[in-house]
Amino acid sequence: MRYLLGIFLFLFCLHVPAAHAQSLRVVTLYGPPYGYEVDDRVEGIAADLVREGLGRIGYEAEITIVPWKWGLEMVRVGQADAIFKALKSTEREEYLHFPEEPLVLERTVGFKADDTNVRLGQDFSGAESIRLGVGAGFIYGSPVDEIIAKNPFKKIDPAPTVERSLEKLLAGRVDVVLADKIPAVYSARRHGMVYRLETLVDEEGHEIVFSRAPTYLAFSKKTSSKDLAKRFSEALKAIKADGTYYTILKRYNVMSLDIQFEEQ
Repeated sequence: MRYLLGIFLFLFCLHVPAAHAQSLRVVTLYGPPYGYEVDDRVEGIAADLVREGLGRIGYEAEITIVPWKWGLEMVRVGQADAIFKALKSTEREEYLHFPEEPLVLERTVGFKADDTNVRLGQDFSGAESIRLGVGAGFIYGSPVDEIIAKNPFKKIDPAPTVERSLEKLLAGRVDVVLADKIPAVYSARRHGMVYRLETLVDEEGHEIVFSRAPTYLAFSKKTSSKDLAKRFSEALKAIKADGTYYTILKRYNVMSLDIQFEEQ
C-alpha cells in the first residue's frame, strides 16, 4: 500500500506545474558597462546585480532598455515595477520606493575634447561661456542639479545617452559634457573616442568631481511595496559582503575603472 501511495504521489507531482519566481518588469537606460543589450538580453554590472538581488528574494527580473525619461514615466504610472540606476530626489520619492542600499556610487565629472582649452571651475565659474552637454531627464545630485536649474551656461544641450553627448562634444557642438565617469569612459573606449577626451581638472591638475551620489534600483509605488525595497536592500548588502559583487565586476573586466558602490 505504501508503495502504491508513493507511485501515486510521484505521478501527481509530474502533473503539478513547478513553482516559478514572480516576474518584475524592470527598466533602465542604455549605459555600458551597467546596462546594455547582447542578443536581446540586457547585460551589465547593474543588470547582473539587479538579477542576483531579486533572485535571492524570489523574483525574476525582466529587464528592458528604454529612454530614461520614458522609464521614469513607466514606473510613475505603474507600467514598470522598478528602474535602475536611479538617483534619489524629492520628486522621485513621491512615486518610487528607494532601498537603503545603493547599487553603485555615481561620480559626475566634466569631459572636454583634448584639443581645446576649455575651463570650468569646481564652483562652475566660467559657465557663461560653456555649451553644456547633459543627459535628457538625468539628475546628478547636489550641487550640480541646483546649478543646472539656475542655468548660468551659454547653452544646455540634452542627449538621450552619454555616447551621444560625447559624439556632440567631439563634433564641436558642446564644450563640456557632464557625465558619470564610469559609463562615459567605458563607452569612449568601446567607440575609440577615449584618446580624444580629457576630464576637467583644477588649477593643481586634480580631476574635478562635481558631485557624488548613490544610485538605486527603485520600485514603483503603483505596483510594489516598501517591504520589497527593504528585502532587496538586505539582499544587496549580502551580495557585497559575500564577494559576489566583485565577481560581477571581474566578469566585465572593469576593475581598473575604480567603480564604487558605497559613499566614500
